Amino acid sequence: MRWHRRNLRGSPVACAAALAAIDTLRTLDLARAARRIGEVTLTRLLSLQAEHPGIGDVRGRGAMMAIELVRPGTLEPDPESTRRITRACHQAGVMVLSCGTFANVIRLLPPLVIDAALLDDGLGVLATAVDDVLA
Repeated sequence: MRWHRRNLRGSPVACAAALAAIDTLRTLDLARAARRIGEVTLTRLLSLQAEHPGIGDVRGRGAMMAIELVRPGTLEPDPESTRRITRACHQAGVMVLSCGTFANVIRLLPPLVIDAALLDDGLGVLATAVDDVLA
């Protein structure tokens, strides 16, 4: 396909939406919010990892964090525990995602506008589920 100058024009609606999204990011300082969420979440997840050898890795950046579940003392993926933890979280009203090649990673991505109390509550539900399954 040959490109002409007319093919490089943008949609005015899409451009307006992009500018509004950028304005919202700046106005609400969502980059700072992502860093705050990441700091709080990382602290809680590292604490869980210290208590449970079945958490092989804690990783992420900003608000997107993950824990990788393994059979204790190995690097072998533990998708069954992952499934049980995600189910317990869902039953308690907290949405978490399982992912990864072996379905043994729990991914967290709270909204950037979440308040501190709700974030703490959600992480508490996850901690309880991890304690119940990995204990």
